[in-house]
Amino acid sequence: MLKCCVLQTTGWRAHTADDAPLTLGIGLASMFCALLIMILYLIEDAIPRGVYANPTYLWAIPFILFLFIGRIWLLSQRGQLRDDPVAFALKDRVSLLLGLLMGIVFAAALIKVG
Repeated sequence: MLKCCVLQTTGWRAHTADDAPLTLGIGLASMFCALLIMILYLIEDAIPRGVYANPTYLWAIPFILFLFIGRIWLLSQRGQLRDDPVAFALKDRVSLLLGLLMGIVFAAALIKVG
């Protein structure tokens, strides 16, 4: 006789609580890949082409991204992230502050001083 297993979902997501370690691993690996791509862009394209007046400021962006994405994963693991990460980031003061800081760094990289 075949037994049928029912997948218990959490809300609209089709995964279970047992998937948390795998989700965390994939998420952290994706975070580091995104940071690597940003760093490669800085090294290979942004700085050599001379698009930015002060490209050195752009080196702060991978660090800010690390803080932002790492914080999202930390809150998620603690069970404090009950919403979609994008919706959460649009309401969270720390996330908004990091986004503002990233915008300031980007603007500083574009503006020619002196």
